[in-house]
Amino acid sequence: MYPDHTLTAVSKKVYSESLHARFQVQVTQISQY
Repeated sequence: MYPDHTLTAVSKKVYSESLHARFQVQVTQISQY
């Protein structure tokens, strides 16, 4: 499988992207008001 450091880097990338997407959704919802 993958080495631990590669798996950690991938999970961090996915986590940061999901946070970024969630932040964009919140900004979009706020700007609609």
